[in-house]
Amino acid sequence: STALINLAACLPGRETVQLPDGRTFGHHDLYIEAIHCDPSNPTAYSKLGFSLGAGKSATLADGQVLSKIDLFIEAIRLDPTTPSNYNGLAGCLGVGQSVVLADGRKLTMTQLFKFGRRMRHEEE
Repeated sequence: STALINLAACLPGRETVQLPDGRTFGHHDLYIEAIHCDPSNPTAYSKLGFSLGAGKSATLADGQVLSKIDLFIEAIRLDPTTPSNYNGLAGCLGVGQSVVLADGRKLTMTQLFKFGRRMRHEEE
C-alpha cells in the first residue's frame, strides 16, 4: 500500500499509470487501491482527502462512499498523532462549524487547527 501511495504522489495532474498486471490508475485510484490493500493505513485516507476538491467524495473499492471530511476523520481515528490530518479536516470546515471525531470529541475548525499546531510543536 505504501508503494501505491508513493506512486500516486509522483503522478502529475491527470496522468495515469499502468501497473504490471495491466490495470490503469490515476492518482485518486491509486489512493483508493492503497486503502483496499491496507484499510488500516491512515496515510492513504489523508492523501486521498487532500487530493479531493472541496465537498467531493470518493467511492472505495468496497462501494463505501466517503466524503473529504470522512476521509480525514478516518485518518485521525487510525493515527491521532499526525498534525496534518487535523489541519486537513479543519480546512474542510467553515468558521463556526464543528465535526465529531470517531472518538466522540466535537471540535471546531479553530480547535482542529490549534490541536494540529500544538502537536507539531510537540514533535520539534
